[in-house]
Amino acid sequence: METEHPEEFVRQLWSDKSWVLDRVSKRGLDLRDAAAILKNDRDVVTIAVSQDGRALQFAGEALRADPEVVNAALSNDVRAFQHVGPPFRDDRELALRLIGTRPELVKLLSPTLMTDLGFLLDAIASTPGAMRYVDQAHRSSKEFALSAVERNG
Repeated sequence: METEHPEEFVRQLWSDKSWVLDRVSKRGLDLRDAAAILKNDRDVVTIAVSQDGRALQFAGEALRADPEVVNAALSNDVRAFQHVGPPFRDDRELALRLIGTRPELVKLLSPTLMTDLGFLLDAIASTPGAMRYVDQAHRSSKEFALSAVERNG
């Protein structure tokens, strides 16, 4: 299909659901270029995040808070946690479970969890390797270090 306006042709492609579904099924991060309406389409986004969990960052806000979409993204790549929407962003149990598999996720916590000393101490108690990813201010704190040692025995 030839056109005198290649930009319009490209825009039409990225607005075509079947074409975008084919693209994101092979490379989830191509969701970035999809039309806004498709970034809010559950089918398109679920396929994209199932292929590459990091595609969650390009999904519409409502879908970043959708349990099915979030679970598909996290099942593919737990680093997608940094892109989840409320209420998942501040979900202590989910964060602890994910830190248990990838301690470096401490660096990706929401500001709420990052400043919750009780949560951070729980994360370190359940996954001692997480301590190296806690911010320097906490690691340098004598009180924080003593509390971590007390909880870990």
